[in-house]
Amino acid sequence: MHGDLHHENIICASRDPWLAIDPKGLMGDPPFNAGSMLIHLKPKQKIENPKLIISRKVEILTEMLDYDRETISAWGYATPVLAACFSSDDDISWISWTMEMADSLK
Repeated sequence: MHGDLHHENIICASRDPWLAIDPKGLMGDPPFNAGSMLIHLKPKQKIENPKLIISRKVEILTEMLDYDRETISAWGYATPVLAACFSSDDDISWISWTMEMADSLK
């Protein structure tokens, strides 16, 4: 698995139309990668309805990856929780925002 697949780690390349960069090289359930795609929004921007955006991303990833909605949503919930666990205590605003993204998947 890539382990950190989101829009900032996918670039246009000459050898292929798209290239995933900065892989973490993890082993596990492939839909885990969908979690980063779901929650990786711009935390500095005010997003009026993150639940709507994430819900639409779940629909797209479910269709494109051929995994069920529950699996995609479960990894989408687990990813920000895991990220918050690894964050430093001085990054409370980021942790709060990340958990808000997780809550939008309930």
